[in-house]
Amino acid sequence: MPTLRWRLAAPPLLVGAASVLLLYLPPANDLAESGVWLIALPAAVVGLVRGMMVNIQVDHGTGKLLLEGAPEGFWIVACAVSGILFAVVGKRLDAQGWAYGPAVELLLVIASAYLIALNLVLAVRSYDAPQQDLSC
Repeated sequence: MPTLRWRLAAPPLLVGAASVLLLYLPPANDLAESGVWLIALPAAVVGLVRGMMVNIQVDHGTGKLLLEGAPEGFWIVACAVSGILFAVVGKRLDAQGWAYGPAVELLLVIASAYLIALNLVLAVRSYDAPQQDLSC
């Protein structure tokens, strides 16, 4: 199903904002640690490579895109949302010594780096793609 070009920005911005917020706020405050960025770098590289492999059809007149064979965007956002909900619900378990925070941070860092790189490549590629009629 065709989607508008600007909608490529919404999921990475939301997941990226959630991961930055989780990493910035106490008690974690891990945003300045180099290990976080070293985890995000391979995920971003995989997202860049995957973005180059996705087939794109673009209707430049309406700004619509059709991404063929790229279902992972939905699943990444679903995993990120479930991780955030798990973190919120898991605070009750934290009093019993169960450390959930680093796992949720890791999930969000990997998901946001991959999704930002993937959608950035798709957005850039969409401007050079040949014109297709996606008026259906």
